[in-house]
Amino acid sequence: QRFDRGQMTWDGTIGYANLLSENTGLSKGDRMRGDLFGTAEYDLDNVWRAGLNVNYVSDKSYLELYNTGSATQLTNRAYIEGFEGRDYAAVNGYYFQDLRPGTQPVQPIVLPEAEFDLLGEPGQALGGRWSLDGSSLMTARDNSAAPGYEQGPDTRRLSLDAGWQRQLISDTGLLTNVQGLVRGDGYWADHVPNPNNPDSSFNNVLIGRQFEQANATFSYPFGRTGDGYQQILEPIVMLTAAPVVHTDPRQPIEDSQDIEFNYTNLFSPNRFTGTDLIEGGSRATYGIRNSIVGDNGARLEVFGGQSYDFTPDNLFPYLSGLRDQMSDYVGYISASPGPWLETDYGFRLDHNNGVPQEQDAHVSFGAPVFRPFVRYLSAYETDTTGLVDFVKEGTLGFSSNFAKYYNVTAEHIQAFTPAPGPRTTAVSLNYEDECMVFGVTVLQNYTSRIDVSSGTSVVFHLYLKNAGGIRTDSFTTPTYATQFRQTD
Repeated sequence: QRFDRGQMTWDGTIGYANLLSENTGLSKGDRMRGDLFGTAEYDLDNVWRAGLNVNYVSDKSYLELYNTGSATQLTNRAYIEGFEGRDYAAVNGYYFQDLRPGTQPVQPIVLPEAEFDLLGEPGQALGGRWSLDGSSLMTARDNSAAPGYEQGPDTRRLSLDAGWQRQLISDTGLLTNVQGLVRGDGYWADHVPNPNNPDSSFNNVLIGRQFEQANATFSYPFGRTGDGYQQILEPIVMLTAAPVVHTDPRQPIEDSQDIEFNYTNLFSPNRFTGTDLIEGGSRATYGIRNSIVGDNGARLEVFGGQSYDFTPDNLFPYLSGLRDQMSDYVGYISASPGPWLETDYGFRLDHNNGVPQEQDAHVSFGAPVFRPFVRYLSAYETDTTGLVDFVKEGTLGFSSNFAKYYNVTAEHIQAFTPAPGPRTTAVSLNYEDECMVFGVTVLQNYTSRIDVSSGTSVVFHLYLKNAGGIRTDSFTTPTYATQFRQTD
């Protein structure tokens, strides 16, 4: 629903049903269960706005049991944020839900988390532009009944980054981007798990940290025009200089729990996520990009790269692709001879033997009347017990706009390792015109656990433009046009 100075969208389901224990499968009795997903945003003035992002479910098994979604973790956010020119500021509050089966670490309540990002004008500082970023964070965990060493950290953190960047272009076409960073972090924390003694924790921890880094990125794009095509070949090299970072074992790690190394963050100054962990040391990063575009719309894009760390960072986990001095090879290939065929392939290959460590391949072909697609995923995945599995999964499906206003979609997901077998099969039939959308989805879920059994569900949707809509679940296979999602 839209208002003069804001808008909101809400989806939810509710029911009175039996709840089974996820550990024993025994009944906990009938109770109110449901989910609520939505957004709300209101413009306070021309600079500031306030909003909510709500993603809440009553219990771990509800989404999977009633086929209303497949999320394993949910994030709720309340915020006030402001934009003015190139500057940004925000105050946030976060509440997380971990829906993975089994005993999981207690999720923190983040309140408040504040940040600001200031960016100077081009050429304002020594021919470049300055930046100043700051943030503060407070977390708490509602698990007072657990022993102190099991509670997880309560963290207070302050961070301040000052940076400078300048781009240079030589007469011969060499592009040079120079960056500098000075950063400081301060921590005050309690209940920080002791990595050397799982039965104890650190309290009243006070830590200060400073860090400096310099980067220079060089690229030299070569371009040519042939008979019916244009080609750009661009080698890229980045040199990074920074001190080696020694992380205090008492430091809480809140937002740097995961790392995913691929072509999207190969040239990132810090390939850890979040703020808590910093990638220090000096390294060289290099890659090459090749793009060919035909006058008829055909295209081919290829990229590959790697980094060499002169001072290896043992903070990176095994199998991350960054543990050794020589990183894994990362890249992608994207090709399309025409609208009738699209192919994309992203990869990470072991730097010692070239064995794929991560792959994401997608192919779609055909006309709108019948367009099949295939997707294949493989990657290392750490489960809730810390064990590492090599996961392989494939998806096969199609979409068809077989008549005016009508379309049908279908897909099947099949796991190959570590537990081979089907996961889900879904078929959707939809009608969409200028005024309404109606759809029906049949979904077969083959997965099961103690508190959730496999089965078949049938889902109906009805959306009327200007009036919103109703449906029998919160998340399903079809994606409907935004004009049918309770807009004006």
